Amino acid sequence: MKKVLVTETVHPAGLKMLEDAGYEVIKSQIKDLRDGETLTREMADVDAALIRIAEVPREAIEGAKNLKIIANHGVGIDNYPLDALKEKGIRLTTAPGANSRSVAEFVMGLMLAVTLQIKQSADNYIKEGWAARSTTPMGYSLEGKTLSIIGYGRIGRIIGDMAMNGFGMKVVVYDPYVPRNDERVTYVDDVDDALKAGDYVTLHLALTDDTRHMINDHAFQIMKKTAILINCARGPIVDEEALVRALQNDEIWGAGIDATEVEPLDPESYLFKHPRTIVTPHFAIKTNETEEAVCTICAKNIIDFFEGNELFGEIKL
Repeated sequence: MKKVLVTETVHPAGLKMLEDAGYEVIKSQIKDLRDGETLTREMADVDAALIRIAEVPREAIEGAKNLKIIANHGVGIDNYPLDALKEKGIRLTTAPGANSRSVAEFVMGLMLAVTLQIKQSADNYIKEGWAARSTTPMGYSLEGKTLSIIGYGRIGRIIGDMAMNGFGMKVVVYDPYVPRNDERVTYVDDVDDALKAGDYVTLHLALTDDTRHMINDHAFQIMKKTAILINCARGPIVDEEALVRALQNDEIWGAGIDATEVEPLDPESYLFKHPRTIVTPHFAIKTNETEEAVCTICAKNIIDFFEGNELFGEIKL
């Protein structure tokens, strides 16, 4: 019987699919996402792994005697030592497209929640009662505002559609890697132009050496003082210390953050204290429909691999 290690909580539909196909599902005992010691021990004799965002150390890959495939629960792969996977011939699959709509909906939700001061008004209501109606600052309407989208792939395009069709927003796009075939948006050649234009700036790009800390002190200094930053991509794309400085110095108005440089975020972080910032626990894909879709794609890829079938969303290492 093939053994499949599942590192984090996933939708039961995918686990049932594996068990019905005759696989032994082993649930990891990792203490946190960076518990490399436990993960290395658990991966030593499994045949496959289904991994969300747990950080996989090189030692875990090098010590895995039987591991043939990792099914990644999502599309981000910055938590793997890709060169080690390549050296050992371990296959890696993702689930492209399965979570795009839920992330897009979450982005719009964060934009609305920060802009309309939903969390602050609720907190003030608890503290002050009905007086919160007058003490909570007024928010802003999205209609007519400019949304700068940095990264115009599947998720970025859905967000653009929602912003333009649902809220009457203008959209500016920075993405040098996509065809400029959407006549409704304004494409720019320099990320600075997108940062300067946006009443809202939302990030939808992979974490690479080039994108790490792309949003830094310089970025915040050229953004509008009324701007709101949304990050539902990867935490290290934003220099977190620079973000804190920008919020403290009123260089931007607020932020909606679903991914932080270190996860989980320190409970004492200023990001939790700023009145116009909402931080969520890497939660953007957690709708029932998306969780089921992603997990079943992962399970099917594992089954298909051992049955010799074509894989979906495989990363070419």
